[in-house]
Amino acid sequence: WIEDLIGMKEQAVGIDIGGGCSCIHALLAVRMNPLWEMIVSEIDPLNVKMATENVERNHLQNQIKVIRVDPTMLLHGLLDKTKQYDFLMCNPPFFTDIIEAQGLSNTRTSTRHQANSVSTASDIEMIFNQGGEVSFVKRIINESYSYKNNVR
Repeated sequence: WIEDLIGMKEQAVGIDIGGGCSCIHALLAVRMNPLWEMIVSEIDPLNVKMATENVERNHLQNQIKVIRVDPTMLLHGLLDKTKQYDFLMCNPPFFTDIIEAQGLSNTRTSTRHQANSVSTASDIEMIFNQGGEVSFVKRIINESYSYKNNVR
């Protein structure tokens, strides 16, 4: 857990890439760790609106900032080079296209039972059409090099 690395009683600034409409990870982080602040990025305008409303409904706008970002950038345009950051978290888009997301490229056998749950994620949340999850993580690593002096 992040608390194990940072400590729950310390101030920290975290980054959540792709916070989604609920902004749940940032909300939980600052509720459980009142000294923390979170910066949440989101590319979908409706998700930004809903996440911001959710933050305001919980009276956490002083600790959580939801920022709409350009989908071609993950960290650039989100982070301030004059500030220090403690951690980054994300639930990356896992698939390169809708075919892969729907499992059509490696469909389950006809004898296997249907899944008990369904994904509520939108295509924009599940798909990173520039190489899928591996490419997404590589981009985070490459962009984070620009902020190497901004991490505690």
